[in-house]
Amino acid sequence: MAFLNSKTAKQCLMGFMAVIMLLVVYIGFKYHAWEWISRQLNENTHPALILGLFAVLPVLGFPISIFLVLLGLRFGPWYGMFFMMAGMPLHLLATFGLSHSFLRPWMERFAQKKAFTIPRVPAHRHVGFSFIFMAVPGLPYTVKNYMLALSGVPFHIFFLMGWGVNALLGALFVILGGVATQWGIILPVILVIIAAVIYTIQRWANKKIKTMGHEKQWTMDEKKGEN
Repeated sequence: MAFLNSKTAKQCLMGFMAVIMLLVVYIGFKYHAWEWISRQLNENTHPALILGLFAVLPVLGFPISIFLVLLGLRFGPWYGMFFMMAGMPLHLLATFGLSHSFLRPWMERFAQKKAFTIPRVPAHRHVGFSFIFMAVPGLPYTVKNYMLALSGVPFHIFFLMGWGVNALLGALFVILGGVATQWGIILPVILVIIAAVIYTIQRWANKKIKTMGHEKQWTMDEKKGEN
């Protein structure tokens, strides 16, 4: 019993769990397991299986958009949104925890190998950058979560921005799945409105990123001039 409570035993358990996680990720990408799972998931899949997989697989790199549409199809738009909002915090907690564990060096090497740049954010930019980083399209959901968690942003900012922005962007997919067979001509109108809102936010975010980049370059040039 003393061994089970020791620091060494806990490290061994974490190491074992990490190996299992890495093995799952490797199989998922190497043998196209994600594609096979995608084909098995549909509106007839048992709700408990959908929710269980949704709680785990997006942390390991599985595309979240498939689950969001499926949540809408299986539970309807409102319950689908509820389960989305309940599941995303689990992803964020797991991502932040893994990113600040002994796996961090491996994650940084993996990001470098895949040409992902881990952002380094000054303290006074944490809130604005986190919102913009999550809102701008391009990187997959899982990659964004890990990149922001590795950036040094405090947990409370990472969690609130990750939850809020991802839920806003994910709502479109849940609604799409939930009302596709119910609302007829109203559906395209709703989707256009939601898409317009998301497009506006993303355009604003892109402009902010460019502005922040110019400010950073100006500061560097100013310091060079002083020297």
